[in-house]
Amino acid sequence: MPWLVGIIMTALTGVVGQVLMRILTGLGIAFVSYQGLNEAFSAASNAIDASFAGAPSDVIAILKIMGIYTAVQIYLAAWGSAIAVKLSFRVLRFKK
Repeated sequence: MPWLVGIIMTALTGVVGQVLMRILTGLGIAFVSYQGLNEAFSAASNAIDASFAGAPSDVIAILKIMGIYTAVQIYLAAWGSAIAVKLSFRVLRFKK
């Protein structure tokens, strides 16, 4: 009987180890891709801010009241998060 428990534990250790490594790999890829995309989207946000710098102050005030700057930031953050999640799902090979 102890040898059966040993065989079962050995088999489970191999399966759990593989699953754990896939999860850690997926989380690592999601983290790295999110951090990289965050830098890229920060640069894009700065470029958008620079393009509005030459606009008249009335136009900029209206855009701020409308929440355009906040909407752009939310959109860029959501897009970066979605890409990071898709990359991690691709590594983990989850089915939809």
